Amino acid sequence: MRRKKLKKLLIDEAARTFRVSLILSLVVFQISFGQKRPNMDTINYLISPIGDDLYWNGELYSLNRSFLSCFDNYEDIYPQLRAVGWEEGIFGKPPGTYYPEWIIYRGVLYLRNIQFKASDYVVERVFKTREAPYEIMECLTGGKFQMDDSSLRREPPSGSFLGSMRADWVNGVFYAKKPYGWGESFLFWNWRPFYRLTFKSGKLLFWEVVFPELRY
Repeated sequence: MRRKKLKKLLIDEAARTFRVSLILSLVVFQISFGQKRPNMDTINYLISPIGDDLYWNGELYSLNRSFLSCFDNYEDIYPQLRAVGWEEGIFGKPPGTYYPEWIIYRGVLYLRNIQFKASDYVVERVFKTREAPYEIMECLTGGKFQMDDSSLRREPPSGSFLGSMRADWVNGVFYAKKPYGWGESFLFWNWRPFYRLTFKSGKLLFWEVVFPELRY
């Protein structure tokens, strides 16, 4: 008799524990997924037209749109390279002659470097000087490349030989996510959370984690 009573108590306790766990799981699910989430189709699966790279807290992210997108013709500011056929695709990058590398450092966004699809030899032959393509970027943005302080120089990625440019022109909301990698399940990558970043005059005002809209 006692054994049956003890067994019943254990079963009741197990059922009670299961109910509590289920309720807590539902609460966490609602908190995580109950917020309004943008449709992934509307943010181009986090690949900007020129394949921007963003480094933040030592991690690499891709963007839904370029930090240069407020400028006209930003995708084609180096027609000289396009003319000689240097638009080959790189894994995870759309066709184009270049892609910019950015860093958020102490809450401020900087243009860290410009990566060209062509070799350094071709770039220097096309532009005659190493400075010329960076001067074109300065004309586009109105900013100036300046030598980095010692602490910023230690942050990835490596800066240009002219230093970095503070991105004071950047305002509004951007989405960032770790890039899709070799051998990774696209479905798994698609369900990964991403970040909503809000900038004002190049300063990161706030950020939040956003979960993509789940589809079945």
